[in-house]
Formats: sequence, structure tokens, C-alpha cells
Amino acid sequence: SEMTEPAEGVTVNFDALSRQEKRELAQRLSADVRSKRKKRPPDREDRAGLSVKEQQISELLALRGIDASAGMVRSMMAGASVACGDLVMTVQD
Repeated sequence: SEMTEPAEGVTVNFDALSRQEKRELAQRLSADVRSKRKKRPPDREDRAGLSVKEQQISELLALRGIDASAGMVRSMMAGASVACGDLVMTVQD
């Protein structure tokens, strides 16, 4: 059996990284997490139970990089303000 090489960057010495490299690594890790989440089916089934309005809220949050669970979205009452960075969204009826 042939040797399998360890995946690139399995051991990372953070102290040796420049600020730029740390930023790139963080972006790569979060992109990784996001793509894994997309492949995870339970979330999809969870979202199927949301109303159209609730789906819109969760999609808006997703656009801002926030992976809101169905429960989180449901717990947002009308009039709740969702602040994401420079964007503040008010949930209306």
C-alpha cells in the first residue's frame, strides 16, 4: 500500500505565520466549514418547516455569513432587530 501524504497544513505553527497568512488560513477554514455545512442534509429538512418569511430571514442571515438554525429564526419575533455588522434588519409581520 502506498503512503498517503498528510493533507496540506495539518500541523500549522501559528507563530510562524504572517498576519496575511493567518487571515488566509482563517478564510480557508471558514470556507471549509461552510462547504461542509452545505453538504449536511439535516439542515435542509429543518428549513423545510419554515414559513416563507422565516426562510427569507435565514437566507438574509446566510448572505451575511451567519448560519442561523431554524430554531434561531423561529425565535425571532416581529419587531426584533437583527444586527449583522453594518446591516440592521428589523423583522416585520
